[in-house]
Amino acid sequence: MESLRKYLTNKNLYIANIVSGGLMILMALICYSGVGNLSNSGSSWSDYASALSNSLSGLSFACILYYIDLLLVILLVIGWGLKIFYFKEKKEMTVIPFVISVVALLFEIYGVSTVSALSSVARMDFGGMLSSAYNLQNIESMKIPFIILFLAHISYLIVAILFMRMDKKGESVNSTKFEKGTENLIKKLQTFARDPKGKKTLIGIVSVCAVVLVGCVGFGLYNMFKKTPLDLVSDVQVTFSGYDGEGSATIEGTADYDHTNADITSFIYGVTYEVENNGELSNGDEVTITANYSKETANSLKLDVTKASKTIEVEGLEEVYRTWDDLSKEDQKTVLDRTYDKVMKKAKDTTYQYFGKETITVNSLNQIAAYYTYAKGSGEGSLKLIYKADITSTYDGDTVNHVEYYMATASGLKPTKDGIGKISVDVSYLYSQDDSEQEAIEDAEDYRVDAEDKIDIEK
Repeated sequence: MESLRKYLTNKNLYIANIVSGGLMILMALICYSGVGNLSNSGSSWSDYASALSNSLSGLSFACILYYIDLLLVILLVIGWGLKIFYFKEKKEMTVIPFVISVVALLFEIYGVSTVSALSSVARMDFGGMLSSAYNLQNIESMKIPFIILFLAHISYLIVAILFMRMDKKGESVNSTKFEKGTENLIKKLQTFARDPKGKKTLIGIVSVCAVVLVGCVGFGLYNMFKKTPLDLVSDVQVTFSGYDGEGSATIEGTADYDHTNADITSFIYGVTYEVENNGELSNGDEVTITANYSKETANSLKLDVTKASKTIEVEGLEEVYRTWDDLSKEDQKTVLDRTYDKVMKKAKDTTYQYFGKETITVNSLNQIAAYYTYAKGSGEGSLKLIYKADITSTYDGDTVNHVEYYMATASGLKPTKDGIGKISVDVSYLYSQDDSEQEAIEDAEDYRVDAEDKIDIEK
């Protein structure tokens, strides 16, 4: 502490008071000059724009000086306080600057929010302006506190200059008549303090003053640094729709916030939500919902975003038959039986003679190839089967054997609460040639189906 005392001289602190007072005067001149430039700008838009730009630059610089001065005043209060309460230099030449510095500090902390709002205006920070809308609307009410702040700075500037001159000449405030009045006042206070009731009263007054001082400083610092906690995801509702494997998520609702605060409301409306793998969701997936927001705006609004993402399980998507194996054995049998019956009917209706009565006998009907496709977007599957039919035609006593190939398409394969549901089966003529199963399959794969969709089905 002795090394600190070496630098913590009255002269150094007086110089700091003078610098602080000079900064305040410079800030006042910059603001006055900016207003004057706007008032005296020409009638043309370019002149006004130039004056406005210069004024905003000056205002931004003044705000920077304000924060520098705030730091300097805090150091002054600490410095004078150490001299008085730690080094026991309880003289008028230390007490008076300390008291004025404390007053300046209280009003300077009180004005921080307004200066922050003005800084946002100067920097054209619209997010900051939104967050400081209340302070900008009530800037007129800050006129008196800023005047008191200015006078406090001028006061300790004058006091510092006066005391420096007196200190240089070896004079002391104690040599004036003021000292005698002060001594008499101190004696009265000492007498009052010796009385038990008076002592309690003084302790109470000092305690109240200390509490008020600490409370004012604490409240100012609290307002400077406090942030409003905000959870962006816990209160939003997520619903899933679409088909399993290609589902989408819809976000509804907003975060729980203070709806009376227009600035936060504007911020909330700017929040967007992103769902991991949206459009490709499947039941049972664990997906992350992330809130996208402007961190710069959140900081300017003093918002502490405590939660911006959450994980949720996908459910409620419509089930689909993406592959043939997704169908139950019972549903598979139903599809195969219906297609077989349709193809059999088609084969029996085959005609080789156009005159007279012809008898058609289907000796055998066998499935020789199968293909399964799933239509993304419709949620429906489709099964294509190639059948080979051995047919005998009897006409006018003559018997002729034929081999025919048919393509059967079972479409609309989709799960319902009643099982496979309604199936549409279409049968078309494919190919006709003896002993040519492979050619029939190749012909189908050339024009009707994709070879990659081929599957194996138990015959």
